[in-house]
Amino acid sequence: MRRITKKIRESEINFTVIIINILILIAILALEIVVGLVPVKNLLVVLLSVSVTVVIVAIVGYLIFDYLFNLTAGARGLVASINELFRKEGMFISNETLKGYEEKANKIRVISPDLYDDRNLFYTTILENIADKKKYDYIIPNDRTIKGRMTRLRKQIAKELNHGDMEIPIRYRVCDDFPIFTEYVIYEGDTYNDLTGFIEIRVNQGKSDTVNVVLSDEDTNNICQWFDEKFDSNDD
Repeated sequence: MRRITKKIRESEINFTVIIINILILIAILALEIVVGLVPVKNLLVVLLSVSVTVVIVAIVGYLIFDYLFNLTAGARGLVASINELFRKEGMFISNETLKGYEEKANKIRVISPDLYDDRNLFYTTILENIADKKKYDYIIPNDRTIKGRMTRLRKQIAKELNHGDMEIPIRYRVCDDFPIFTEYVIYEGDTYNDLTGFIEIRVNQGKSDTVNVVLSDEDTNNICQWFDEKFDSNDD
């Protein structure tokens, strides 16, 4: 949307520059006629040429503006329709609402590319859940930096709860199968079949500007099955 608006503004500037140049050309021609540099007999040809140029530029400019404004209106309408659909269906979940799901879950499965949420917005919720003996399973990239963050997260929680590292019910596995670009979370209720899944969507460039979209039951179950394949009965 911003690119389209930028193009419109650039087109407006370019079109304005063209018009200004044409007006300057007309003024120069008028001055030359006054001082006798342009013969009067050529005046009709000159004015006709300038008039035709002005008309052509005006038509082209109108067509460009009309196309760009219609494109912008169409894009805005599409975005508005999608947002309205998601709002009605309850598909967009804020991070604050997601915390409520996490607080009620007995087991939390997380696929995270960077552990950003877990060390920031959701840290207090995780700390309280660990204190209540709730379990966390993570799948993270096989990256030295991310694995270091996981180690520090576990140590920090253990320190705040006065527990040893091995007493913290947080397990993790690394993923070599494919790149992880966004965060997924699966909340398990009282039974294994009581599952609710979400995927994180960024709405702006900033990491903190995110919403969460409800996953289908099929996708949620498939992710859970993948977790089961990654994890065995042994903790880290």
